[in-house]
Amino acid sequence: MERNYTGDKHLLRAEYWLKQLKPDADEAMVIAVTAHDIERAFPEGRNSQSHGAKWNDREYCLWHGRRSADFVERFLRESGFANLKIIEKVKQLIIYHEIGGSVEKNLIKDSDSLSYFENNVGLFLSWIPTKATKGEIKEKFDWMFKRISSPRAKKLTLPFYNKAISELGKI
Repeated sequence: MERNYTGDKHLLRAEYWLKQLKPDADEAMVIAVTAHDIERAFPEGRNSQSHGAKWNDREYCLWHGRRSADFVERFLRESGFANLKIIEKVKQLIIYHEIGGSVEKNLIKDSDSLSYFENNVGLFLSWIPTKATKGEIKEKFDWMFKRISSPRAKKLTLPFYNKAISELGKI
């Protein structure tokens, strides 16, 4: 089946941003941030919970995180990765990558937001008016920015956020 997933750059840049925020990030964090949205590459398995859900809905965020974590766990196990402690940590980081909750989960979330603003703004702007309203996209931008935990990540994201808001204003 042909894939229409375009998140490769987002995932790789999320890894880059994690390493900027935490140069000594461990293996589990690097795996998690690099694969946190992987479920989106497999639309055939998405269900009604993934359609029409609001991006800031906690249940949707956890569903998306669990589905991505399941894909990554299966891949690691089938690839012969034997460190169960790391696999479990990767799963937990991915499950909570949208909402955070610990220092490490927050770093994954912050790296995700940084990469989102660096790489995904154009995609979301292209959804206006067919998939989303201008107001909905503004709400998404605001949510992605406000959820950032670390002052350093917020400072790094601010120019990207301001550019996104400026581009949205031109539509």
